[in-house]
Amino acid sequence: MSLRLAAPSPCRSFVASVGFLAAMLLTSSAHAAHWAVTYSCSGSNSGGDYSTHQPFLIAWTSGASPNTGYAYWTSGQSSGTITPVLTWTLDAGETVLPPAPAYTVAQINSSARAYISVQGLGTNMIAKAEDSLDGAGTATMTLNSSYSNCSCQVSGMRFVLVSNASLSTTVSLNTVSANASSSATGSNPGGYGSIGVTVYAAPVVVTLSGTTKDTNGSDNILIGQGCTAYIQAGPLPNGTITFSNFNWTVPGQTFAQFQVATDQSAGQAIPVDSTEWTKPNPHWYWSKDEAVTVSCTATVSVNGAVLGTVTGQRAVTIWAPDYLFKPLAGPVSVGTRSASGGPLSLQLYAGGPADANGVWDPPGVKNGGRVSTPNLFRLSPTGNAGTGSWEFGQIIFPGRWLYYYDNAGSPQVAPLNYNGQKLLDNSWPYQYGTAGAPWAADSVDQSPQPNIPTYWMEDSPGNGLVDYYYREKADESFNDYMMYLPPEKGNGSQWVPLHLFAWKWQADVSRFGTWAIGWSPQPPGYTSIISSARCTTHPQWSGLLTNTGMHF
Repeated sequence: MSLRLAAPSPCRSFVASVGFLAAMLLTSSAHAAHWAVTYSCSGSNSGGDYSTHQPFLIAWTSGASPNTGYAYWTSGQSSGTITPVLTWTLDAGETVLPPAPAYTVAQINSSARAYISVQGLGTNMIAKAEDSLDGAGTATMTLNSSYSNCSCQVSGMRFVLVSNASLSTTVSLNTVSANASSSATGSNPGGYGSIGVTVYAAPVVVTLSGTTKDTNGSDNILIGQGCTAYIQAGPLPNGTITFSNFNWTVPGQTFAQFQVATDQSAGQAIPVDSTEWTKPNPHWYWSKDEAVTVSCTATVSVNGAVLGTVTGQRAVTIWAPDYLFKPLAGPVSVGTRSASGGPLSLQLYAGGPADANGVWDPPGVKNGGRVSTPNLFRLSPTGNAGTGSWEFGQIIFPGRWLYYYDNAGSPQVAPLNYNGQKLLDNSWPYQYGTAGAPWAADSVDQSPQPNIPTYWMEDSPGNGLVDYYYREKADESFNDYMMYLPPEKGNGSQWVPLHLFAWKWQADVSRFGTWAIGWSPQPPGYTSIISSARCTTHPQWSGLLTNTGMHF
């Protein structure tokens, strides 16, 4: 857009030239509003007749008629001030006005013009215009002719950083004047002076990619959905806006990736590297549902020239899916059963008594659940792609001791506690219970029985009882995680925890006589629930424990 100069006004000595350019890089969904620019004007004149002549009329000497005779004339002056006013305004079609940005980059174009004409001989006739905003200087012209006119104009452009919508700089036309020497004569004089101002405002805003807008235009995101942040402003007609020296602040529980080794021997959440927060467009995931405000402080420049330091921010609500978790803890038994698909054998295990076929009920622990992705975040594909997925995972803190006599008849103990390590129980995800994990997270409006679990996991850890040992002891705890993978919106998605169920089983049995009839709990064993609550911290383990000779 070219610089627009104010035209002469029929009734004022100055004119405000109004203009505004929307920030085209930022769509209405980014901030849903823009700066509307209006102008406040004031001014005065000297030696002019506003009512019947041009806005700026050269005054004749005392006693002379404007249109008859010849006389000496000296000078006339006009001055005025224009102040731009910024108003944060809703975009078309929007209903909720977001908070106004703290900083705005503005381009201000200004101009001043003077014009004089006189019929007759004039000497040293000077028209002078000054643009005080830019300090662009004074343009002058001197003409000597039988029918003289002269005009001049100055124009300037500058870029300013506006804080809290306060555009402190006003544009003033200090002096528009025409002067002639005392020897100049002429008739039919005329002239005018005018100033013009155009302001283009580009708000500095933070935008978030990967979020979902609600009906108020606010940002929302699910735990586990990827988020990328941007700070931006512009464009301006004659200025390229750039940012540098980024310093991002992202509250909440963030992480970069939930990483499971290919052989599943280790798993952990990888934190966001500190260098990510100094990048132009950082990327991360949240694991906890809460409302936060993402902000960025950066240096802003226009056409390579630094204007100053700005801060932008954007509020976002982090959601977790609705879910149901129902645990059940069973007893501890000694009986003949088949564990992990093996043959029937006498075992100490967590679970109810076994029947003649080695089938037992209830298991040592049985956890049921269902997960419902809120409708706001459902995507068009059906199944896991549209609603997300969920699964169980189990971490074990092994603790078993086998007592026996060595060849010299001395009592010995073989501890199986793996030095207190946290180990993955068999596989990720956990595969004992309902088959087919991960399962689709059904949406809320498709859950006719919201209090009934749709899928289960179960576990009945135990030891085989053989006559080589005279005592076996178990004191083990487990952490069962309900995990959720949200639908992917083009910015990545990661598994996040929903619920942590901690439980344990304990038993201590000794053999008296033969193994077939001599085992009895000393004292009786039990299975117990330690805790069951919402969880936002990822599981972590450093080894893999499989069912090799024992059932874990």
